[in-house]
Amino acid sequence: MSKKYDGWVLKSYCGRNPWLMPWTFKETRKEVLATLQRDVGESFRNYRRKHTHQIVKVKFVEINP
Repeated sequence: MSKKYDGWVLKSYCGRNPWLMPWTFKETRKEVLATLQRDVGESFRNYRRKHTHQIVKVKFVEINP
């Protein structure tokens, strides 16, 4: 994986505002798919077909208030 990103996470488009599911964060895309298959028991193809979820790259950035 490139040094620019920290990992992968599942993004949900259910509702008005898209949001990240932080409990699905993993270092590789395959691990996210395996977690989804294990927890939900449904293939990611079904979610992709419905356009309700997407796997995206993420980078953590600390923000000081």
